[in-house]
Amino acid sequence: MFNKYTSAIFCLLISLCFFDVYAQQEPYVIVETILETNRNGINLEIHATGIAPIGHDKSSSTASGTMEVNSNVISPQVNAKLSGSGSFTYQTSFDSGDITFEILHGTIKLTGYLQAMGMKEKMGDEFDPAACAPVNVILKNENGFQSVHHIDYAGFKGKSTYTLKGQLKENEKLDLGNIGSHPNPPTCDWKLYLSGYQTHKIQAPPIIASGIDSIKGEATFTIDELDSIDSNEGDMEYKFSSSCTSPMPMETHYSCQGKIWLTGNVKDDTLCFIPKSKLTNCDFDKGTESMGNGIQFFDGAQEIRIPFHNGAVFNQTSTLSIQGQTTQTNWVWKIEGRDTITVVLINADILKHFSVVAETIRLGMKEYCEKAHKELNIVIDRGIIAYKGDLYLRYFRDLPALAPGEEAWFGNGDGSIWVTWHEDLRLGGGIRTGGYFNEPTDYITQIQRVFEPDDIELAKFIRNTSLHELGHMLGCADNNIDGDIMQTGIPKRVRTSKELCKQFLSQPLKFTKDEKLVIRSLKECRYKESNDFDTTDKKANPNPKESK
Repeated sequence: MFNKYTSAIFCLLISLCFFDVYAQQEPYVIVETILETNRNGINLEIHATGIAPIGHDKSSSTASGTMEVNSNVISPQVNAKLSGSGSFTYQTSFDSGDITFEILHGTIKLTGYLQAMGMKEKMGDEFDPAACAPVNVILKNENGFQSVHHIDYAGFKGKSTYTLKGQLKENEKLDLGNIGSHPNPPTCDWKLYLSGYQTHKIQAPPIIASGIDSIKGEATFTIDELDSIDSNEGDMEYKFSSSCTSPMPMETHYSCQGKIWLTGNVKDDTLCFIPKSKLTNCDFDKGTESMGNGIQFFDGAQEIRIPFHNGAVFNQTSTLSIQGQTTQTNWVWKIEGRDTITVVLINADILKHFSVVAETIRLGMKEYCEKAHKELNIVIDRGIIAYKGDLYLRYFRDLPALAPGEEAWFGNGDGSIWVTWHEDLRLGGGIRTGGYFNEPTDYITQIQRVFEPDDIELAKFIRNTSLHELGHMLGCADNNIDGDIMQTGIPKRVRTSKELCKQFLSQPLKFTKDEKLVIRSLKECRYKESNDFDTTDKKANPNPKESK
């Protein structure tokens, strides 16, 4: 993941000893397990040591750590030595100042040899530290605190010691497993967070050295109409430390500041990107130096794929061993942003089939929300709890005065929907004078309602008006396109038949003209005239502005 520049720096052996470096970077837990068993005169010993960084702040998290394992079999007839290293996952949580720590899973592959009957052969095995680990280890938030647990598992006896190095602090947000802290960010911008570390060991006599580097950063980005990433540069911090014990004792450490951004797009609800960054200034022992135009930090990085939803995390772990040098990498990438659209239906329970209205609104908007990579939430507000949402629709039974010959108004352009006028709609003007369509019709047709109170089609008609109102909030204007959600008026061809009119008003509609505008508005959270109603006030707006 890093370029040759980073590897070259490590070969200069800059910083502190392996465990001491962690104390400077962030709190961590050292797990040491010793197990023994004796079967038929054969003694088996296992010694495992792991390191689990737990971040700085008191946020629950699941992350990965590293572990080394040595296994010895000793008997007069058989000898075996196996060793290996790998990663394990663990979970931390916090309560009343204490840390709860639990190993969840790990697979440490062991390799070595078996010597018996004068013959020596290669062999391998696996060790899962979670198999014999205690559940919910409690650690006091004190540097150096130890918790010792005795083990009696599958014939093995021994103990595990958990030691906390460092101390958790309040109000520090960025850590390995819980980066980003807003469950519902206030804007439609997305954030990419990076946090992680690498450990290094060189055991190639005469060179004996160890070290660690860490990184954290964040970048803001948006998704355009073509689902491509439009990214701004964000700040990045890089720290490196190492310690050499041979051939010449030496310690050095430094830190750098830089910028990070990303390129890529969204495919099949997956964010596919390549990280880009550069180091601009570095603080060495002798002072701060500028890196000129910047040193490219990620050189030839592979594409990273993360599910495109708020809080998605990708753990990037690897181990590389070349000619006596072992590097273990643990990066955590996390994205955070608005991946939901909440539509609040205020007073919808006054409708006969309000559940049908809610579900058909969901189905009507589903296609556009999916294309905008948003999940649609529909909330029924009965005036008991004031729900917060992105878009609000409010249903009224109050019927403002209608002058003779005046057309009925179904929606107000701001999310207000007049239920009574939907229920009272007639092919003609009804008993009101003037005629609804300003043309003569027979008396029976005038007074005949299009919908009966129990008609499911009535609920679908109200659904279409609701979608029409949402269209206005997403920037759409009225049109006369058949089958379009933003169509207004009732065509002459359906005016003379109750069934034709009912079918026309309740048919499924789509945003045919303004589909791209709707999707872009949903992506960018661009809503207009969406009133944040006081849900305890049920008085109707007496000044309707718009007819559907």
